[in-house]
Amino acid sequence: ATRVLIAASQDPLAACTAWTMEVSGRAGGTEAALFANELFITYQRYAEVRGWGFDPLKDEGDAGGRCARIVGDGVFNSMMHEIGVHRVQRVPVTEAAGRMQTSTAVVTMLPESAKPSVSVSEADCDIVMARGSGPGGQGVNSSSNAVHLKHRESGIIVHCHESRSGQENRVIALRKVEHMLWKEEMKKLAATKASILASQWVSGERSERIRTYNFPQGRITDHRAKNWTCPSITAFMESAAGMPELHDELCSLHVQRELPKAVMDAVVRMTELCTPLLSTPGESWTA
Repeated sequence: ATRVLIAASQDPLAACTAWTMEVSGRAGGTEAALFANELFITYQRYAEVRGWGFDPLKDEGDAGGRCARIVGDGVFNSMMHEIGVHRVQRVPVTEAAGRMQTSTAVVTMLPESAKPSVSVSEADCDIVMARGSGPGGQGVNSSSNAVHLKHRESGIIVHCHESRSGQENRVIALRKVEHMLWKEEMKKLAATKASILASQWVSGERSERIRTYNFPQGRITDHRAKNWTCPSITAFMESAAGMPELHDELCSLHVQRELPKAVMDAVVRMTELCTPLLSTPGESWTA
């Protein structure tokens, strides 16, 4: 039962195994861009540790940040904890006076969705044959070769009399419905991606940080994981040392937050399933 509840508390996006990650500099100009690139390389090392595919999609010099396609089991369950503002405190290599600067980089993740495949059969539709109308001569207008088709599930209605053949018009009408349904699915897909990005939106201000990288003090502080200690800031950045343990703690915290909701959802669902049985006339229930 515990496994079921924990599984229920997981984000449905976890089922997606292919993701596009972007790491971009935000507050701090050139120093922010440099840190974003270093963070990107850290994630590349982490992907190697986890056995994920990691395919860079943008070059190091791209002003818009760096992107990569990450493919593998458990990508979202781990990398969801990297989404947000990463704050770095150090003396930039471009700083001649030796003054420490605070900059930020922002990480976003977007699921890679396959284009929808839509198939419609005549069994899914109500089809009425009628006489054609319009240009085409007496052969079109005098025979019942025009098709009026209604897709029952969506309510889409199409009329087709392009061909002299009623069978060809049926096929054309079905393809028209498929195309209309495909366009609707593409709209939903675009809206879902836009919603995911909107939920990750941050201004990149230094106060929005989820993690602080303090190079002068040699420490990394994750502001959500109170029990995690970074073994070495250098080892973390160069080989992702300590990141698996950090993600384990953050996953546990996530489950603890979501588990009460999952329990309530399960109780409500069980109540809905049992109520019809308990209310059946003539039935008696004993412990």
